[in-house]
Amino acid sequence: SEARTRMIIETALDAVIVMDAGGRVTDWNAQAHTMFGWSRDEAIGHSLSTMIIPTRFQQAHEQRLKHYLETGEGPFLNRRIELHARHHDGHEFPVELSISPTKIGSTYSFSAFVRDVTVQKLAERQLRESEERYRSVVTALDEGVILADDQGIIQACNTSAERILGVSTGYLLQRSLHDPNWQTIHEDGSPYPADRYPTLVTLRTGNPCADVIMGVRIPNGGLRWISVNTRPLTRNTDTAPHAVVASLTDITEQKRGEQRLRVQHAITRVLAEATSLKEAATVILETLCEPLGWNLGVLWIVDRQANVLRCMDSWAQPTSAVEAFEAASRQRTFMSGIGLPGRVWATGASAWIVDIQHDANFPRLPMAEKVGLHGAAAFPILLGGAVEGVLEFFSREVRPSDDHILALMAAIGSQVGHLIERKQLEEQLRQSQKMEAIGRLAGGIAHDFNNLLTVITGYSEVALSRLRADDPLRMELDEIKQAGNRAAALTSQLLAFSRRQVLQPKVLDLNTVVTNLEKLLHRLIGEDVNLVVSLAPSLGHIHVDPGQIEQVLMNLAVNARDAMPKGGKLVIETQNADFSGPSAGRPLSVLPGSYVVLIVSDTGCGMDEYTRCHIFEPFFTTKEQGKGTGLGLSTVYGIVKQGDGEIVVDTKPGRGSTFTIYFPRVPDEQTSEEASSAAAGMHAGTETLLLVEDEPAIRALAGDILRRSGYKVLEARHGVEALLTGSQYLGAIHLLVTDVIMPQMSGSEVAERLMHERPHMKVLYISGYTDDAIIHHGVVQEGTAFLQKPFPPDALVQKVRQLLDSQ
Repeated sequence: SEARTRMIIETALDAVIVMDAGGRVTDWNAQAHTMFGWSRDEAIGHSLSTMIIPTRFQQAHEQRLKHYLETGEGPFLNRRIELHARHHDGHEFPVELSISPTKIGSTYSFSAFVRDVTVQKLAERQLRESEERYRSVVTALDEGVILADDQGIIQACNTSAERILGVSTGYLLQRSLHDPNWQTIHEDGSPYPADRYPTLVTLRTGNPCADVIMGVRIPNGGLRWISVNTRPLTRNTDTAPHAVVASLTDITEQKRGEQRLRVQHAITRVLAEATSLKEAATVILETLCEPLGWNLGVLWIVDRQANVLRCMDSWAQPTSAVEAFEAASRQRTFMSGIGLPGRVWATGASAWIVDIQHDANFPRLPMAEKVGLHGAAAFPILLGGAVEGVLEFFSREVRPSDDHILALMAAIGSQVGHLIERKQLEEQLRQSQKMEAIGRLAGGIAHDFNNLLTVITGYSEVALSRLRADDPLRMELDEIKQAGNRAAALTSQLLAFSRRQVLQPKVLDLNTVVTNLEKLLHRLIGEDVNLVVSLAPSLGHIHVDPGQIEQVLMNLAVNARDAMPKGGKLVIETQNADFSGPSAGRPLSVLPGSYVVLIVSDTGCGMDEYTRCHIFEPFFTTKEQGKGTGLGLSTVYGIVKQGDGEIVVDTKPGRGSTFTIYFPRVPDEQTSEEASSAAAGMHAGTETLLLVEDEPAIRALAGDILRRSGYKVLEARHGVEALLTGSQYLGAIHLLVTDVIMPQMSGSEVAERLMHERPHMKVLYISGYTDDAIIHHGVVQEGTAFLQKPFPPDALVQKVRQLLDSQ
């Protein structure tokens, strides 16, 4: 009935609106009044479009109504649609609308059911915003997040999960956790079975999994280590999970760091315990190959003499079947720039070959193909910036470049370099200690021998001075004297070798030194080396210790000889050089001035730039073990610098070496002064001298020489007797002549105590041996008067006279 229909319309929870064919309201219930703010009386007869439809949509609404009336077709009829409605006060709000047409005869009417969905839309928006916030948080996480359903199908994941697993966007969605293409391993390297994946364990048991470590092989071939945590998702009424969420943490760097530490600790232990690189080589290679997955490792060492890389050792996995390639590598040598190890030697940088079977620049390719090798890498062993060797590794698998291994091997290469350096330093120390011991022995022999020679040569000269010119004994005595002088030259060389000489610089002619040493140099360099001496006429003079200049020449000659094992030519030249004015020929290290130049050149093997830069460093040597101390050229450098000189080296591999030494030239007037001083020093005297010498024969000889020159000589056998003589003698003692090393009291102690009472007394030290105490502890210092045994009588008289006449 109409009353019943009216009651239903008025009590409906939705707004119910009835319109005629023209869109005018014919019915309007109470809920429509509440929803739109128009009363029933206000609404009846008015166009619905102008009342509740926003102005921007009114024209479209009227066109759709007209289209329906003309065609009977309407896209929004008999269905629920969402749109915006307008309240009487003008504000808009969302509604859900359904319109049903009714035709009675030829007359249309429309019933509209409208529901306010403001609260629903607000809840939906809040849900969307919440989901968006959650999605943003999950997306921003560094940890990967994966959601899989109860069948193990991945339904959602964040970008971090894709990044960690090394896959592109969308790759994971709808993939099964059971997919056999997943390549996973345990920490020990064994395969990780799919049924043990933590996600599938959680789905199967309903229990979470915590901190499960897995290695996953990502598409580019690299290995990614992850820590996995899982949680089951269940509905209120379910006991079994309907889904699982997993978080993935990338711990690759942590695992690599742990691996790096394990390998480095193992290498450090090996290197610390090894007595040589040769001994440690096999263990080093095995320690590096096993955990890093290499099938073969080879250690190459630079042979500086032959200028090639030689195989020191190799190691292969027992089951790798690469023995033929390993054996071939052991027999190979590589020049700089050739082959994989040669390229590393030339560049000083690591090299990685993903697949050597596609590398045309790999000389061992045929053998590598035969044994099935693919990936390869090589790393330099560096010492002081120079490549000392190369570590080379091979794999039977294609190996993409791995920055982790590159960093690890760079550190290992540095460690091995430090081992080489440490062993070199230890060997240098042993060699230095050996040379020091030999030097002490040589110095001791020279000391004792010089005491004997002093007596032999001294008395032979005294005897000769007492014979007539035609005496038949002169020839025999002269032979004794000459033999003594030759023996004295030998002891001088022993002292030069042991570096126990006290510096006695004097003005000298470099040409004379070279000429006097020429015979010795011939014997030193051997018959297969041609010695050419070219001396400049009118050569200037220099102020140096002649013994040290001889040592410079001998060291350079020996160095040149060793650079010409098959013979060659050694040229020694002298020149004058004046750089007082502008000169394009002056080396940068040489200051302006006048110089005497010594040039020593050879036609030997020459040196590369690295060697040239290090040759003057103590202990640096390119000679094989046991063949050199590494001190020869450093001694030359020290002597030259001590003489205010400069040394310049010009050399290239295969083109020999030239050492050019610049000594400051002594002004001519200084040369004349020393010559006149030497002539004046030959005069005798009448002063009183105190002679202290523990060797009776030398004491008797020296006393006899000095007395015959007119001096009054007081003799003492040792220091205590010298002090007693000094205290008892009432007259002046003008000069103390004392041995340096004596029992009970040294010569310097005697001099110091006597000079407390006789401050104007002068001192002359004599000795056949000067050890560290003399040179390094101030017993004999620069400027101290010193006479080396054995000495000829006139040298003793001359030295005494010079001291007495000095101010």
